[in-house]
Amino acid sequence: MSAIGFKEIFSSSSSSSKSEIPYSFTAFLIHGLLGCGEDFVDFANSLVSSLSTEWRMVLVDLRSHGSSVDREGLSPPHDISNAARDLANLVKSLNWAWPDVVIGHSMGGKVALQYALSCAHGDYGDSAQVPKQVWALDSVPGKVKNKSHYQEMEKAFHTLQTLPSSIPSQEWLVNHMNDLGFSKFLSEWISSSLKKSEKHMIFSFDINGVIQMFKSNRDSDYWALLEEPPNGIEICVVRSESRVTWDPNVVERLESLARRENDESRGKVSLHVVPRSGHWIYKDEPERLLEVMTPRIASLIFNSSSSSTGSERPYSFTALLIHGLLGCGDDFADFANSLVVSLSTDWRMVLVDLRCHGNSIGREGLSPPHDIENAGKDLANLVKSLNWAWPDVVIGHSLGGKVALQ
Repeated sequence: MSAIGFKEIFSSSSSSSKSEIPYSFTAFLIHGLLGCGEDFVDFANSLVSSLSTEWRMVLVDLRSHGSSVDREGLSPPHDISNAARDLANLVKSLNWAWPDVVIGHSMGGKVALQYALSCAHGDYGDSAQVPKQVWALDSVPGKVKNKSHYQEMEKAFHTLQTLPSSIPSQEWLVNHMNDLGFSKFLSEWISSSLKKSEKHMIFSFDINGVIQMFKSNRDSDYWALLEEPPNGIEICVVRSESRVTWDPNVVERLESLARRENDESRGKVSLHVVPRSGHWIYKDEPERLLEVMTPRIASLIFNSSSSSTGSERPYSFTALLIHGLLGCGDDFADFANSLVVSLSTDWRMVLVDLRCHGNSIGREGLSPPHDIENAGKDLANLVKSLNWAWPDVVIGHSLGGKVALQ
């Protein structure tokens, strides 16, 4: 079983030479077309530092890219499905635990979605586990329409097939592509994938494989996965504000999926926007992207320990968070994740839905009058009914603040 190339990144306080595994959770990071795992190095270091020493980042080189070029066993067709299968084969070949989080940029986002879909369908065997989170960074989940810039890209890739294997310099390639009528942006992007080889430059990808993957990426569609994500997974789509990449109809469809009420029979979809970012979000606005990703990924540590079946409680302290009028407990989700991470895993955050709100609507026993006093009493009844310890902290916003005071 052939394995694709990869690089591991741990927290600076972790060491892969320890006798025990220096991590409890793993995230795979998948680059886009013409890229390689090294593209993610700076962001992966920042991400693992913002989380904890329990995380490991695995930066992969997709087939036909980087250190995976010409590897034996990576047979055609070179498409999204087989690129995703390569991830599973990497896990199996090294006897790793299945990754908790899979993060993909652009085409890598579709590889991440395909990987999750195939895990859910059992394509990788009974041992395969669906990732808890999939992040698609500036990756449109559906088929790409025949827009002019995609047509220009395809024409440029076929042009590369006619070039000599050794290129004099990046400057020469940019000028040559410009002379052939290709845009400066596209020419510079392609030239950025050159690497030095003795006195010349060569491409860090296999152009024939890249063309196949480009077409597969263009034609693949994962809307059905987003409509019915497997139970237990969260699919997080992060987009730029570019109208070139993001058609308003696509954005509206994603926003509709993200607004759906929680259904225990299926996973979740969330949509996030990184302002003022270009297509390479993790390079253009890494700090803003970390603000989006870190709390949600870090919550997996807390949720994992909370679901423990051990005899000891996975927390020592509890905070109740109470929303305002017309809100619900999920309004506090991002903030609560950030708060619990900034404290420690000794804390539990309980996000309540007040009477007449969210999933408390229509519940039996929540009799009128529906007022602040009874809303406060509902909190006490919740504690009593579940035999919880009384909360150490109660946090309320707006109307929820008065419930907390009551």
